[in-house]
Amino acid sequence: MTVAAAAELALRSSVLLGLAWLAAWIIQSQRGSAAMRHAVWMLGFATVASLPLLAWLLPPLRLAVLPAEPVAPMLPVAATAALAVEPGPSSPNLLALIYLAVALVLLARLAIGRARLEQMWRKAAPADGLRFEMARLCSMLGIARPVEVRVAAEAIVPMTWGSIAPRILLPREAAGWSAGRRHSVLLHELGHVSRHDSLGTLIAHAVSALYWPNPLAWYAIRQMRLAQEQACDDLVLSNGSAAASYARDLVDSACALRPRFAAASVAMAGRTDLEKRVRSILGEECRTRLSGMFLSGAAVFAALGGAIVATVVPVAAPAPAEAIAQPAVIAAVPAAIEAPVLASAHPAHGRAAPLPAVAVIEASPALMPDAEYAQKLAEYQQRVAAYQADTHRYDDKVIAYRAEVGRYNDKMADYRAACADYQLKVKAYQLAVAANPPTPPTSPTPPTPPTPPTPPTPPTPPTPPTPPTPTS
Repeated sequence: MTVAAAAELALRSSVLLGLAWLAAWIIQSQRGSAAMRHAVWMLGFATVASLPLLAWLLPPLRLAVLPAEPVAPMLPVAATAALAVEPGPSSPNLLALIYLAVALVLLARLAIGRARLEQMWRKAAPADGLRFEMARLCSMLGIARPVEVRVAAEAIVPMTWGSIAPRILLPREAAGWSAGRRHSVLLHELGHVSRHDSLGTLIAHAVSALYWPNPLAWYAIRQMRLAQEQACDDLVLSNGSAAASYARDLVDSACALRPRFAAASVAMAGRTDLEKRVRSILGEECRTRLSGMFLSGAAVFAALGGAIVATVVPVAAPAPAEAIAQPAVIAAVPAAIEAPVLASAHPAHGRAAPLPAVAVIEASPALMPDAEYAQKLAEYQQRVAAYQADTHRYDDKVIAYRAEVGRYNDKMADYRAACADYQLKVKAYQLAVAANPPTPPTSPTPPTPPTPPTPPTPPTPPTPPTPPTPTS
């Protein structure tokens, strides 16, 4: 990856994370819940992760927001010669190697943390005495997946990980907890399980590892983790736990221990942003759970924003027509003067691509090819206007055909009604035929359906004229 491509990707990711920050700030200012802020941050990480895929799948959206580049007049020449431009020898990009090395180190840190968690899990003892309470809490939260609980052999904070097979690891001091504290801790950890926070945390850390030069990515992951913990705190408090005792237990856990492997798991208590969590627990915050309508609307806006940010390509505004079509006459030019290398817009992304240089050998006071090109362009625009007029006439014929079909359907409805009336008359005739045979009614004649007009063949768009090539 070149430095320019990395800078462009960092800019686009910064725009998306900035929009996520703005949405989270608006939700917080309007007293929205932590679950809503967490959903906004996760959608921001998801759109940032999908930026390369969206840029590859969707066509570029060119916006003429850059100033127009000066157009150099094309000079008539007697003879031209293309000069081959040999690319210089490629050397390893040191910045790209540094970026890749740091990203691999951060990703390896995630893998090592998960491996250490598995090692701690194998050494932990099963918590069989919590099966009944776990079953009751899982039923209350609607968790159908089996959740296994173990007690670690060392001093840790309560943590959970795993999305398909969730695991909750409690510290060895959990045996001496009160029933209320054990209930709050299990409810908090099961809140992470029900919200699939373990998977979301791994995705967010992986995105931050890939976008590690961007400071907004690290700020966003810190805000996401804070909103994640506050959402589970709200779940505990909304299910009857006392705010003061729950805050006291949280502070005790954070002061006594230090969470480990935070990137690979979801720990209940940590010293980072502890004051904000305590203020949120003791304050009168909105503790509503995330609604499906809000999540659907936020996902739609995130997908739309990601598609726009991934495909927008700023390009230079087109030069004025009079600057292009001006003829120029030059005097004698010394032979073998090397012309400057011009640049043309890349057809896919609007980036500059070098054109071969042209050597001017001899000049002649002739009319510039720009005048011919302008004339051909005017003819092409006339043909385009004629094509558009033919298209409008075709649309009018289609509208008339649809109106004719509507009238035909009305006649068919009248015919079906006449058929039904005819059947009634036939039944009345069969009942009265024994006494006084009536004259059989005449069957109605079905209407002749109108012949649909043949849709006209759309006119073939005219081929744009090819810009003239300087000739001798």
